[in-house]
Amino acid sequence: IPYPAGLAVISDQGRDKLLIANNLSDNVVLLDVASGKILQTFDLSTSDLVPSSFPYTVVATRDGRRAWCSLWNASQVAELDLTSGKVARWIKLKQPADPLAPGSHPTAILLSPDEKTLYVALSNIDEVAAVSTDDGNPLQFFATTAPKQKFAGSYPTALGQTSDGKRLFAADSTLDAIAVFEFAQSAAAADST
Repeated sequence: IPYPAGLAVISDQGRDKLLIANNLSDNVVLLDVASGKILQTFDLSTSDLVPSSFPYTVVATRDGRRAWCSLWNASQVAELDLTSGKVARWIKLKQPADPLAPGSHPTAILLSPDEKTLYVALSNIDEVAAVSTDDGNPLQFFATTAPKQKFAGSYPTALGQTSDGKRLFAADSTLDAIAVFEFAQSAAAADST
């Protein structure tokens, strides 16, 4: 059952394409906007049962060659090669050892202005991951809890960043607040506030 949960517009030589995360179908599709024709389909299922991974949203590079999809139920992000039409890499983000344990629930994703860092909101563990787009390795994790907060539950669900990349914002849904992180130069050298 298709359930479009997140999307990104990709411009390809003046012709727009739409990349869509299909939550209940465990896939991502690339559509031609003018014709509605499916150009590519990426299978993101992580078990024999569908749905299992629950693709949440997508983000793509400006050149339209690579994209990433957060997998809410799989505690992973899938990196997509839009040129070859294949999944390039699976990035595990604090995935529990027990498959029945609650996961990190990657939700919102955002590319830094220089496209060297992928930020991922990990809603179920109150963190934002900074991931290298070069090798897919996590660079750092930022806590989204409020000062003096004793129990978990900030639930970050949306991300934004200033155009110079020096401030990252995470919407903490259950706190009715925004967590703000200030970066000296990059996520690897970040100081959270």
